[in-house]
Amino acid sequence: MLKNKSNFKDIKKSKPNLLERSFRQLERAYHYLMGLDFLGVIKVEDLQLNPEIVSKGSPSGNSYLKNVLKNIGINKKDSILDIGSAKGSALKTMLDFPFQNIDGIEISSKLAEISAKNFQKLKTNKVKIFNQDACHFKHYNNYKYFYLYNPFPKKYFKKVIAKMDEQIKKKKYSLYTIILNVTIC
Repeated sequence: MLKNKSNFKDIKKSKPNLLERSFRQLERAYHYLMGLDFLGVIKVEDLQLNPEIVSKGSPSGNSYLKNVLKNIGINKKDSILDIGSAKGSALKTMLDFPFQNIDGIEISSKLAEISAKNFQKLKTNKVKIFNQDACHFKHYNNYKYFYLYNPFPKKYFKKVIAKMDEQIKKKKYSLYTIILNVTIC
């Protein structure tokens, strides 16, 4: 099983305050005017995906993610992979940091297409989207950082972690970090 050689940090977040909610509304208006679609949520059943392998996606590119990324010592040779990247909200946040590569895996062709269009409109080619099942991805060993935001139900999560573990044994980096952002209800 994967063993992170760095310290585990549990960052708890509270509900957004009035200022944060207001900022989110301004962000929605800006995205609408720019033709971007990072923030809307599409139900798993509307995407015709199997709920046994996919959890509901929602945007996670926010101040909490920025704070985590600010504190992990990223340098310009580092690469990050967002597993279950949906429309690319977290990937957009990652653009503010000096990653060499910023990539996402998304099983839904509809969400992967929306994400790719978002980054075309932002005129950046720094983000690459892989439209495939995370269990079939063959390049986990190319990344130092992994970001997961409620990507899968527990049973499928174990399968993806096993796939990562298998590949990371041949890892290019000796130290890696998994950033796991989960909502516990």
